[in-house]
Amino acid sequence: MKYGGQGHQPCQFGLPGAIFLLYRPTITKVFVLVRSKKDKSGDERITEVLQTELFNKVREENPKSLEKVIPINGDVAYDELGLSKEDAAMLREDVSVVIHSAANVNFGASLHDVLKINVGGTKNMLDWAKQLKYLKAFVHISTAYSNSDRLDIAEKVYPNQISPHAALQLCSLLPTEILTSISPQLRRGNIMPYTFSKHLAEILVDESRFDIPVCIVRPAIVTAANKEPIPGWVDNLTGFNGMGSSRWLGPSQSTEWLLLTTG
Repeated sequence: MKYGGQGHQPCQFGLPGAIFLLYRPTITKVFVLVRSKKDKSGDERITEVLQTELFNKVREENPKSLEKVIPINGDVAYDELGLSKEDAAMLREDVSVVIHSAANVNFGASLHDVLKINVGGTKNMLDWAKQLKYLKAFVHISTAYSNSDRLDIAEKVYPNQISPHAALQLCSLLPTEILTSISPQLRRGNIMPYTFSKHLAEILVDESRFDIPVCIVRPAIVTAANKEPIPGWVDNLTGFNGMGSSRWLGPSQSTEWLLLTTG
């Protein structure tokens, strides 16, 4: 990563962006790849995020750092990330670190949907990153459950019976309902389409290690912040966050929970 006058870094925003602005003040720019959503443009979405309490500490300690945030209209689902020619040319010259955390994290999503974003989107990001002149690192945010079909998991990328390239071909050729019907056979023990897609995405990243410097991060369940930037802060109610809120604050207070362990 380059700092000072040459330090530029794109990342998906939210908590990672707050951390960079707080603890890496020498970063000169944070490019944010963001797509329009519903009735809001990418710029409007970023403006809303920067106004949340998540960035209160940034505003108090280093308000000028918010000026480093540069929204870039794009979408990982498209070739060349859907970038304009002007933005593409600028990013090729200015970006030195890529953090790829965009993903479909809906555990109930169809195999078609998660393959398109989590595998196809990762391929698009890698293809784009290989064009960057000063790339120092491509950091891929995966999940601790990408190899949920294994009992013992080492810090390595495991092969799969189907390649990510073949999976993407199936995604483009087969109707969604047919792909859904053969999902269990394709996954072979991987607990859900989401984790299966993240496994295939890891394989894509690993294949690119000969072309660019890559890193795979496997976080476990993401829940509320312990201390920084705000104790107890969380930006959504998916997964455990939703279950916990429902259990302790909402309609499920009277529900009995059973803890199951193995071993």
